[in-house]
Amino acid sequence: MSLPENEQRLAVETEHAPPDWPTIVSHAVDGLGRIVRAEIGLFELALRSGIEAQVTRAAMLMAALAAGILGAGFLLTALVLLIHLYCGVWWITFAVTGALCMLIALAAILWSRRIAGRLIIVTK
Repeated sequence: MSLPENEQRLAVETEHAPPDWPTIVSHAVDGLGRIVRAEIGLFELALRSGIEAQVTRAAMLMAALAAGILGAGFLLTALVLLIHLYCGVWWITFAVTGALCMLIALAAILWSRRIAGRLIIVTK
């Protein structure tokens, strides 16, 4: 079964016709532009969700910090009142409580340095 004469001539002409480079380049640039826009959209979506997660985490940490500070204040108040029962003098009570807080802070600093020193040694 052969093709009609017009179709044979068209097939021969398109077979030997030079490529239409402007159209090919236009399609390639258009496709590349679509890929770049899609990648930018994906990056923006990932960045937005990451920032939202970090903001939520920061808000939760701030709430936990506020609750911890409030709890520490109540514990210190209870300690002052407890020591006042035995000493009877307020300034001694506050001095003892302050000294205990400073000792705890010093111990926490030394402990954190020790842990940080171990982490540096392990990573080397």
